Amino acid sequence: MKSLMSFIGIVLYISILSAYAQNGTIKGTVTDAASDEPIPFLNVYLESDNTLGATTDFSGEYSLSVPAGTHEVVYSSLEYGKIKRTVSVEAGETTVENVNIGKKDVEVQTITVKTDKFEKPIEDIITSLEVIKPNVLENKGSTDVTSALEQAPGLTIVDGEAQLRGGSGYSFGAGSRVMILVDDMPLLSGDAGRPSWSYIPIENIEQIEVTKGASSVLYGSAALNGAINIRTAYPENEPKTRINFISGMYDSPQKKEAKWWEGNTPFYTGLSFLHSRKVNKAFSFVVSGNLYRENGFIGPTPTELYEDSLAFTTQKDMYFTESGDTVGFMPRGTEVVNTDSIDKNEVNPSNYEKRFRVNFNTTYKNQKIKGLSYGMNGSLQYSKSTSTLLWLNNEEGLYRAFPGAFTTTVQTQFNFDPYIHYYDSKGNKHTLNTRVYYLDNNNDNNQANKNTVLYGEYRYMKRFKNIPDFRISTGLVSTYVYSESELFRGITDDPSTNRTSLNVGAYVQLEKKLFGRLNLLGGARWEYFKIGDTEDNQPVFRAGMNYKLGKATIFRTSFGQGFRFPTMAERYINTTVGGIPIIPNPELEAEKSWNFELAVKQGVKIGKFMGYVDLAGFLSQYNNYVEFIAAQWTSFDPSKSNLIEASGLGFKSVNTGDARVSGIDFSILGGGEFTENFGMNILAGYTYSRPISLTPNYVFGQEREGQGKDLSYNNTSLKALDEFSDDFTNPGGGDYNLLKYRYEHLIKADIEFNIHAFSIGGSFRFYSYMKNVDEFFYRPILKDFVGLDARGYREANRGPEYVFDFRVAYTIKEASRVSFIVNNAFNREYALRPLSINAPRSFALQYTLTLQ
Repeated sequence: MKSLMSFIGIVLYISILSAYAQNGTIKGTVTDAASDEPIPFLNVYLESDNTLGATTDFSGEYSLSVPAGTHEVVYSSLEYGKIKRTVSVEAGETTVENVNIGKKDVEVQTITVKTDKFEKPIEDIITSLEVIKPNVLENKGSTDVTSALEQAPGLTIVDGEAQLRGGSGYSFGAGSRVMILVDDMPLLSGDAGRPSWSYIPIENIEQIEVTKGASSVLYGSAALNGAINIRTAYPENEPKTRINFISGMYDSPQKKEAKWWEGNTPFYTGLSFLHSRKVNKAFSFVVSGNLYRENGFIGPTPTELYEDSLAFTTQKDMYFTESGDTVGFMPRGTEVVNTDSIDKNEVNPSNYEKRFRVNFNTTYKNQKIKGLSYGMNGSLQYSKSTSTLLWLNNEEGLYRAFPGAFTTTVQTQFNFDPYIHYYDSKGNKHTLNTRVYYLDNNNDNNQANKNTVLYGEYRYMKRFKNIPDFRISTGLVSTYVYSESELFRGITDDPSTNRTSLNVGAYVQLEKKLFGRLNLLGGARWEYFKIGDTEDNQPVFRAGMNYKLGKATIFRTSFGQGFRFPTMAERYINTTVGGIPIIPNPELEAEKSWNFELAVKQGVKIGKFMGYVDLAGFLSQYNNYVEFIAAQWTSFDPSKSNLIEASGLGFKSVNTGDARVSGIDFSILGGGEFTENFGMNILAGYTYSRPISLTPNYVFGQEREGQGKDLSYNNTSLKALDEFSDDFTNPGGGDYNLLKYRYEHLIKADIEFNIHAFSIGGSFRFYSYMKNVDEFFYRPILKDFVGLDARGYREANRGPEYVFDFRVAYTIKEASRVSFIVNNAFNREYALRPLSINAPRSFALQYTLTLQ
């Protein structure tokens, strides 16, 4: 018996050795085609037997034991798709097969980075996210990134301010509640907290990710309502050169009497270029730039306003004068002083822009230390432009600037971003990103400001081998701002006031996947902030889950806290625009919020169409909510030369108590190639939000002496129940507490069809009627004495705003493409913000040449 067992053992041993001897090994490294970074967790298996498989490790390496012979080896992941390689292996030998694989060129299978600073498939995120691909920018003839962002469901850009799901209203361009980032680096000015959209390199965008909901845990103060991350593209294996030229013109306004030009039609022209290249295995770079000139659709203030020292204006019983740089309105008969500074032969320019920008990204991969890379990114822009706060009047002055309400700005800005990244084979990634960002706004109306931002972030991320699907992200971040400004002088009269701020934060986030279906996430952040002698600190938390209910059905829920410290501009701005004062508030406090969301994402496959439908319900609540309020704030001072300033009327940022925004958000993203010569892409959505004040009678100030009225959200708002009554002390009545300058209903859609060499597309945007604005705009003084009749315009245009854009493109050859674009195709006269008209119809011709 013992001999039999020994014989059987020997036979089995020989069989195993024989089988092993008949096997071979396939091994190699899988890297990203664009970045050359290793790809972890990618599946590798035989097409004939998917049980013979492996997964790449943290270094992108894999090893697969297979029978000797020739095999079809499959390399597969959701974001990179599936490719095959034919590999021959001999018994007992090892065959090396390295694979360089590119991400799938399908919109619905996009990688995202901003939700937790890890790349992951869109299905795994826990918050609402919209992804905009670069073709939307290219096909719409965008001269800056805002025209593409306007197509994102739930997002509105008003006067350069990003507003998500009704979370913010008009704020005079200060204190964004949405963080703007380029490649995970913040791009808000240090003093006003607003982005410079033209500074973003639209010629080198891989995709734009719009995250909705509180994102303060990862991105700090300005991400109270969400974040927009613009991701630029890495060089690919082959060098690429792209040149884009666009030229357009504005059509005559629908209201013929509002056409202010007689000769040359307002136009715009732009030229952008890009060259990206991998010089060798170690060094790669991208250089790009943009030249742009626009002679805008807003005309000059009429020359008759600049005649003699007492020039009668189109406004009733009022005169215009200019004393130095201060614009004012005075009753008839008032003595005018210092009028010699007026150049009676000069006509103020319309809104125009001239700019030059250049950007560069460099990467060096250390060839001795695997996983170590470093480099420098940077940008430089010089521009001259004008902006208009108020139109002249509702009729012939609709597309003209109000006296003193336009600003000429000569802007210089640059940034240099040294960085070091190290990714080792044990799943540790160390990232050090730094930035020096300088911005100089040399304005012509005592509003000049310049600031320098020093930014640094160290981030540590780890994936654990012994704890599957578990990862941690933690970091330290600091921002120091030095500002020199005559604009932010606060309550003092010293124009040389300089200010500093310091922001320090630390964060941690954990994520674990269970059962292959459930993603759990939790995170926390602590932030310290100081402006001058004012200090504050705040901890915030977030948590969420994502559960795959079926093959293409994903349920998610999330909770996140947010906070926002007031900017220098909100606390200390002290200026006058168009005769209307902007008043400082050094006592302004930080606002806080929390956001809750329930959502389901459903994958859709109809024939060759693939996409996602996403439905989310959201609820956000705010404490110490900051609003930009117009009212009569101070005592009447007859010594003031400006009648409005003397009366105490002006704008001011104040804490208004508590607020809530709730609603639903629906979007669809998808596309497909149905035949060899026919395909389509679509991005569309509907957002309903109900933003209300929970404390409408909270007193945040006092009206000027003699009226004895406490100022609250209630009595400074129109409230829309009876907005066209004659009761100017409380025109709305009732208890309708809708927040101001919001749209309850937003509908966005962008669809494109590709037919042979043609591409035909269109965009649609719908904004419901803005029900509530400042009661200030309905004051008789503005209509009867100044001529700014917001009440009359709203009464004549009491309905929703909607805009259509159309485009058609023809690919001459694979590298050459010409496009014709019509924006505001039906030449709608519309104003997204009271007293500021949007552009009439425009026509543009665009040519793109890509050499690769």
